[in-house]
Amino acid sequence: MMKQFKFFSFFCIISCLFGANLAFATQQKYETENYTTSKTKQFNLPPRDEIDPALLDEMDIVYGECIKSPGDSGHRDCKCYAMAFLQERIKTPSIDRGMVMNAIENECLDPEKMKGFYFGQCMESHLTRRLLAKKPVDPVKLCNCYANKVVADVLKLNTFYSTAIKEIRYNAFNACK
Repeated sequence: MMKQFKFFSFFCIISCLFGANLAFATQQKYETENYTTSKTKQFNLPPRDEIDPALLDEMDIVYGECIKSPGDSGHRDCKCYAMAFLQERIKTPSIDRGMVMNAIENECLDPEKMKGFYFGQCMESHLTRRLLAKKPVDPVKLCNCYANKVVADVLKLNTFYSTAIKEIRYNAFNACK
């Protein structure tokens, strides 16, 4: 019973921290002096004042959508992703926005963010709670194993939004329990 209480307490703390971080992030707009560099990638973009303001606005929208989406912000460096979008959009200004998004879907994945995302999902999972009810398992150890395995396997995929991710998650959970 004490393990379940510790698990629940840990879950509450993680949820509060994630929620506070998400609330702060949604108030931000992509503004930086050095917009050609992110922590994960360097971009070859023209000076900001030479870029069509409509394209910069579109980059802001992509950035805002990324930081508001737990799935995207949990997998990517959103500043990098917005810059990748802008770079691709400058090359192909007349194509549909969705096609640009498809072209950059594998850009700017951040393995450390991904580990945190999948660790949190594991800690919140009904499968984890069900397993804890059946046998004594260290949830932190289980979820670290799960997160590391999922991230390693997801990064091997050719596409980030593959339906194979569901199978990867299932296999990782079973391998780590």
